[in-house]
Amino acid sequence: MSATSPVPNFLIIGAQKAATTSVYYGIRQHPDVFLCTPKEVHFFSLEPVFARGWDWYLSCFAEAGSRRAIGDASTSYSSRLLRPRTALRIKEALPEVRIVYVVRHPLRRIESHWMHQWRFSQTETDFATAVRTNRELIDCSLYWHQLSAYRELYDDSLIQVIFAEDMAQDTASELRRVLEFVGVDPLKLPISPRLNKIHNPSLGDGASQEKRSLRERPTWDRALLADVAGELRQDAERLLAFYGKPSGFWSDL
Repeated sequence: MSATSPVPNFLIIGAQKAATTSVYYGIRQHPDVFLCTPKEVHFFSLEPVFARGWDWYLSCFAEAGSRRAIGDASTSYSSRLLRPRTALRIKEALPEVRIVYVVRHPLRRIESHWMHQWRFSQTETDFATAVRTNRELIDCSLYWHQLSAYRELYDDSLIQVIFAEDMAQDTASELRRVLEFVGVDPLKLPISPRLNKIHNPSLGDGASQEKRSLRERPTWDRALLADVAGELRQDAERLLAFYGKPSGFWSDL
């Protein structure tokens, strides 16, 4: 790998099942943006991938050419419970990288996380049991806790938080915010109303895997909802306050 190989200058770190795919497919249409394919390289978070080495990682961006914004979108970078060394590894390798973190209602994210695992046969456990026994489901919805690992290492000017609810209301504006943040001219990407449904399964992201059908979203029993909401509430309130959202932005917490 030559010394002039492109190096990523922004990361989309998650959260899993929080519209990161929409951001990924939206901004990669910009002529000055390169995002490695497939989405989810997981270099800094998964040990077998990290063991491939720095040169292998840079090879993922070999086709970036002269594009100004070069990115890696891996939601495992905000799974602090299972992968506690991730943020430090990123800081050591990419000390000035820009970080984009997409969040959504913490309870809705947990539901979608379990639904993804069930559809792709990653779990045989029912929703209530999974939430009580699989700590990762809750950990990945503790957004302030996840973000704090990066805020301890990076200046806040290098971190941007995008709310999935804002994406749903005005996809074009939120994508332009991301493009400005990563240092490219957002006006060079014509964004049409169809981008409210950005995800393009033909581009990958697990679309070719066998899926099991799931008729409806899981439901919470009252005791479980109270327990989980109680655990998430303070973390959510800190995040919302810091980023200028009203305390009731996410209901049920």
